[in-house]
Amino acid sequence: MDIGTRHWVDFPPSREVRKNDPSGEYSVVNGGFNNKATGDYSIAMGTNALAEHDNSFVMNLATGEDTIVKSQSNGRFLLNGDAFTISIGTEEVTINSSNIGRFKNLLLMCTYVREIRQYDFCRNGTSRRKLGTTRTN
Repeated sequence: MDIGTRHWVDFPPSREVRKNDPSGEYSVVNGGFNNKATGDYSIAMGTNALAEHDNSFVMNLATGEDTIVKSQSNGRFLLNGDAFTISIGTEEVTINSSNIGRFKNLLLMCTYVREIRQYDFCRNGTSRRKLGTTRTN
């Protein structure tokens, strides 16, 4: 059996014709509507998700039909939606339009603190020094 380089899975359309295009080498469109996986080894799902670059994953779960989400470069993992909930055990956090700015600032602050600690280590030869303390020689 020749499996070839492209796999097309046709499911019966619902009320309208689905316009999904998994035309990249070994690419996949996992259902949805108007998705394209034209990059090699790419995956697109949801609605209007365009995985145009190699090794990219694009999922668009936003509720607006006009929202188009597309990969910007090879090897990207892109999720778009109205909100994201991350759950581990009984702990849960939701990121949405009202708190995404605070989440972004938190990530930037973590990067800034890490850079300060790395600089401090290189300058003083110690990574155990707490921020805000002085070192005497």
